[in-house]
Parts: sequence; C-alpha cells; structure tokens
Amino acid sequence: MTTYAFHPSSDGRARGLVRKPMLIMLVLLGLSFCAALTALLCVADDLNDKADLRSGLLLGKAFASREESMRFHLSDNAEWGEAYNNLHRTLNLDWAWRNQNLGESLFKTFGYEGVFVIAPNGETRYSVLDGALRRKSFQAWLGQDALNALKQRLQQSDGKAIARLVRVGDQLALLGAAWITPGGDHSVKMVAGPPSIMIFVDRLTPAKLASAGAEYGIKKLSYADAPPEGTGEHDRYLASALGGVVTLKWQSDDPGGAL
Repeated sequence: MTTYAFHPSSDGRARGLVRKPMLIMLVLLGLSFCAALTALLCVADDLNDKADLRSGLLLGKAFASREESMRFHLSDNAEWGEAYNNLHRTLNLDWAWRNQNLGESLFKTFGYEGVFVIAPNGETRYSVLDGALRRKSFQAWLGQDALNALKQRLQQSDGKAIARLVRVGDQLALLGAAWITPGGDHSVKMVAGPPSIMIFVDRLTPAKLASAGAEYGIKKLSYADAPPEGTGEHDRYLASALGGVVTLKWQSDDPGGAL
C-alpha cells in the first residue's frame, strides 16, 4: 500500500503563487479605474470650459448685433434733411413729437428709454424719456457725463453713427450717437458751426439682458459681482464699457455633467 505525505507548507506556497498575481491584477484594475475616472473628469471639465467659452463668444456677438441695430436706427433718423431743419436749424416740436418723427415709437418699437437732441453748446434741446416728452439733461438722466466721450468718438467717425456700452452703476446701457446732418438731401442749406447730436439710450435691464441671452441660447444671463481673482470661473463674461467693466454670468450648459 502506497502512502503520500501531505505537506502544509507546499499548499501555502501554492496559494501564495495564486494570490500574488491576483493582487497584481486587482492593483492594475484599480489603477486603470482611477486613470479612466481622471481622464473622464478632465474631458468633462474641458467640455464645460469649451461650452462656456462658446457662450461668451455668442454673448459678444449679441452685444455687437445690438450695437449694429442701434447704429442703423440712428443713421436712419439723424442723416435726414427734415431732421436737420427741424432739430438742428430750429426745434420744431410739432414735427418731432406731435408728428412722431422722433417720438414714443422709438421706445415702443425698439425699447430706447432715452432719445436726446444735444445742441452744439452741449445743452439738451429735446428729450423723450420712456416714451414720454420730458425735458431733462442727458447727463442728469443717465447718471454720469458720457457726452465728451461720445463727442470724441464722433470726431473719429466723422459724425457717422456710433454705439458703445457704458457702465451705469452696476449695470450696462448701450449709447448711440450721430451728428444730425442733411444726409443725401442736397436741397437743404447747411448752417455754419458745430453740429447737433442725436443720442439713443438702451438701458440693459436685467429683463432685457435675460431676453438677449435667451435669443442666443444663453440661459439665465444676469449681472454678477466681480469674481475674485484667480477663481478661474468660466461661466462669466467681463463686459468692457465706458466707465468700467461689468461682470455677467449665466447658467452653464454643463455638457460635462451629462457625460
């Protein structure tokens, strides 16, 4: 009868030989999982950065489109022989207000809260505020003196319509200005001296801002406190304007969160 001797030490060695590769495999799997998770988080963060950068670019286009629209409206109203005769040579309220050539329709149709005619000496000659005829100084109504800056830019544009964002308090307003000229009307006799200036003001209220953002797919666009330096927030846009910078924020699309 043949007998076999059982040696516990050899069984332990066998288990050790099996356990060691399993531990290596588990460690490798864990490292692979951590690497994959890290890569996924990096990709998600990159997607969010790109989405917010795209929103910021779209927001810049939204402002540019608004400025272009205001320049067009100003050119249409300021480069006009009748406007030159009835607003610069003399102030004709019947023509301007009662006949609605420069009246409440600019507020009702385009949302311009302020419409001003500035005389060559800098005084406000005519003003329509929130669609109503009210005589008030442009500087006093706006809350700051932006007239000199507008005059300088008009000198550079040779009187052609300009539009510029202006900081008013913690919010923004879009100012447009143009010299009042006869335009292409050669029947109008020009008078010597500096020109009068037509100014449109579009206050970018929180409601207007949210609406403008929604048109470009930017959700919940609003004003924000300036982010602390070094925070690296991307869902923000620093709107450079006369009088300072205003910080805007929105709800990020967060494609990385969906991933």
